[in-house]
Amino acid sequence: MEKKVGQIVDVRNRRIFGGILTIDNGLITNVEECDVPETAPYIMPGFVDSHVHIESTLMKILRNAQLSPLQSHIRAKQMPTNAK
Repeated sequence: MEKKVGQIVDVRNRRIFGGILTIDNGLITNVEECDVPETAPYIMPGFVDSHVHIESTLMKILRNAQLSPLQSHIRAKQMPTNAK
């Protein structure tokens, strides 16, 4: 069992609060709200940064936009700085 102390980011309820997460076998088993130092790290349970830099894949943006919806819940947006 492991405990993480920090500023917990609750995206669903749109709030950030001090607390302790209890993690057992890789799963969050308890969230306890309590006072923590302002310098405590932010904890974002379940947040995964899965962004992709399309230009790094050497795939054309239009082709990526056509394939992405078939694989997952991905949206593609061509930014003006990437336009060719």
